[in-house]
Amino acid sequence: MPVLISDANVLIDMEVGELLQLMFSLPHEFATPDILYADELEEHHPYLPQLGLQLRQLDGDRVNSAMDYHHRSLAENMRWHSRSASTSVRARCRRPPIAR
Repeated sequence: MPVLISDANVLIDMEVGELLQLMFSLPHEFATPDILYADELEEHHPYLPQLGLQLRQLDGDRVNSAMDYHHRSLAENMRWHSRSASTSVRARCRRPPIAR
């Protein structure tokens, strides 16, 4: 079963959108770092673990690995958007002008 690691903002947005029950009914496991839960969620959202949110310990190596993955993904997305935008601009420049 896939495990999806979430930050506080995603969980709060799912709650605001009234999608938490639906989210936790999916065939996935949802987890968040225990320290993040304690710092940002526990006071106002103490029921999340009862809904199915798993609290996981992340050591320094795992946090660094997640940050590296995030930065690589961000860089890849930026390159993709840059290529996509350049292709789109070139395609528009090659089109013949519209007769009026």
